[in-house]
Parts: sequence; structure tokens; C-alpha cells
Amino acid sequence: VTITEGEQKRELGVFYHPSLRAELRGTSGALMSFTVQGGQAQAVTPDVAKRRAYTALAESARLELSARLNTQN
Repeated sequence: VTITEGEQKRELGVFYHPSLRAELRGTSGALMSFTVQGGQAQAVTPDVAKRRAYTALAESARLELSARLNTQN
């Protein structure tokens, strides 16, 4: 799993637009890979912005992985 935070500091606060790339492998190689975006989150403090961004990213990853596993069945 690779996560890119996409942090930007601006006058209005801190912005994050993270992305996640996951690759699941078996003994014979790659079984599945996907990339998701977490949307853009902003806040005056970096901690709050990052928490919002990672919460959105986790939900996007959960939905994408669930959809991929459901199509495999």
C-alpha cells in the first residue's frame, strides 16, 4: 500500500487530497490492484485536515475493495 498525502499549505489553512494505491499479490504474482482518491479536506489546523482526509480515504478504499471483491465472486 502506498499513500500520497497531497498536502498544500495556503493562507486559508492546510489542504490534503490524499490518494492510495494498493496491490494484493499471491505466490503467482499480482492478484488485484487499485487506486482511490480521498477527496480534498481542509482545516485551519493540519491535524484536523489530515484526520478528515484520511477518514475519507479509508472509506473510499473500503468501498473500492468491497466492489472489487464482489465482482470476483
